[in-house]
Amino acid sequence: MRQFKTLGYLQAHELRLSWLEDSIKIYQPSINQDSLGFEIKPITHKQSKIKGINPCQLSSNEISWIAPKFEDLGVYIIITSGTSKNILGRVVLIAPEFASKKGTLVRPILDGSFKVIGTINLQYLVISPFSHEKNTFNPKALEANWNSQINMIGHRGLGTNRKSYIRENTILSFNIANTKGINYVEFDVHLTSDNVPVIYHDFFITLKGTEVSMANLNLKEFKKALSMHMPDINDLSSSKRERTPLNRSKSEIDVKNNTENDSRWLITDPDFPTLQELFEKVSPNVGFNVEIKYPHDAIFSKANYLERNSYLDYILEVVFSHAGNRPLYFSSFDPEICILLSRKQGKYPVFFLTEGKAGGRRYDPRCNSLSSALQFADQLGLAGIVSDSKPVLNDLNIIKEIHNRKLLLFTWGSLNNVPQSVLQQKLHGVDAIISDKIPHVRQK
Repeated sequence: MRQFKTLGYLQAHELRLSWLEDSIKIYQPSINQDSLGFEIKPITHKQSKIKGINPCQLSSNEISWIAPKFEDLGVYIIITSGTSKNILGRVVLIAPEFASKKGTLVRPILDGSFKVIGTINLQYLVISPFSHEKNTFNPKALEANWNSQINMIGHRGLGTNRKSYIRENTILSFNIANTKGINYVEFDVHLTSDNVPVIYHDFFITLKGTEVSMANLNLKEFKKALSMHMPDINDLSSSKRERTPLNRSKSEIDVKNNTENDSRWLITDPDFPTLQELFEKVSPNVGFNVEIKYPHDAIFSKANYLERNSYLDYILEVVFSHAGNRPLYFSSFDPEICILLSRKQGKYPVFFLTEGKAGGRRYDPRCNSLSSALQFADQLGLAGIVSDSKPVLNDLNIIKEIHNRKLLLFTWGSLNNVPQSVLQQKLHGVDAIISDKIPHVRQK
């Protein structure tokens, strides 16, 4: 298990700026665009330097620095000619321009006469600190909160609705998984409109034929959603659910007394659980893979989710207040969520989730291939990558490359329900398998 490359958890405000090769446009045709250079400095106040960490070059196209206050995150950019090193122009950005905490800024470049000579395009991410009495950095904390022997993880508990006879992402599903010898489970966390972390997979839930964003439901409405959602569940054909019509169950005893050899999918709990309820009601022997759900750009405008920093802080508050000694790690498909998780806390490992291919549900280049995911996770100092198993099986050499970077590799996907595919991954060194059918694939 690797440790953070950075200084541990963040105790001030951090600004990250990134850019592409063609981020600077100079209007003068005589200027060689390929030879442009620039220097980024924090703005100083009252002729004195901001007390904080100096700008740090994270990669060839990303820079970061830390300041004690958000209002100190001003930016002074000097644009130079790469050949003569002469100053062509300047750009100034002040903290209020970063108020949304993440986004893109296009600003004019002014010469010494305040004439606009071009533009600069920058992407930014602001990270605010998470404060909690248990959020203390320990260089051995990541190892203490990770069981290196774990190699099978229950997907949404005992499995998804289409594969398991128990409803996914429910307390009963997690506890029954434990009785079957599954000591790590994966689940999905959203935040309600009244800022309560809850367990559910999709970004939208269909209520009486209408799609409603999870972020637009308060906790009371979310708790009612199961009974409102029941008609949609009952209407699913066996071909869609891969199960016969529904039975009902409300306890672990009902499941244990089921004599149909897991042949029916059972609706289990009277409502969907909150994250806090999972910590309180699921056996402390069960480790948690907490997947943080956050909408990608294509659906963000419809989903109405809270800004990432605040969104995560509400979730982290529940985790740090109720996790105790439970083994736990975070994962997310959203690269910025992974950045924030790795900087806001140093207690729990962070993994980057990826489909490992281009043309998927996300349009960020960091999400388009396993090699891009590897580069991102390595630069950020994450614990590892969680990839769809298909691209891994198509390129088994990537496993060694990932391990050479001291990263762990977990996989998920439909092939992880096939014993032969699971065996092949294990033989080539995949560290953990997330599966809907662990008892089935483990016995083969």
